[in-house]
Amino acid sequence: MAIANPLNESSLAFPILECIHFVGIACGAGATALVSFRLLGVGLAERSAAELWSGTLPWTLGGLTAAIFSGLLISQNAVPLLTGMKTAPDAD
Repeated sequence: MAIANPLNESSLAFPILECIHFVGIACGAGATALVSFRLLGVGLAERSAAELWSGTLPWTLGGLTAAIFSGLLISQNAVPLLTGMKTAPDAD
């Protein structure tokens, strides 16, 4: 039984999804790093840690949410490799 994989429908689907994944990781990790550096006393001394945390929280949550959901979609492309199922374009 062939299962259609939406990532196989377009040649740009997988690269775009991977870019979204990397940008999400960068936003989440970058915002967390800003707060961590502030707590260590390196840079951004004019703002308190609480102000910085409340300002970077949307970037952290948004980035990590994008990374999680795009990662789940990317991992769906690996299911046929792990289970031996054939996807629709490769079905014989």
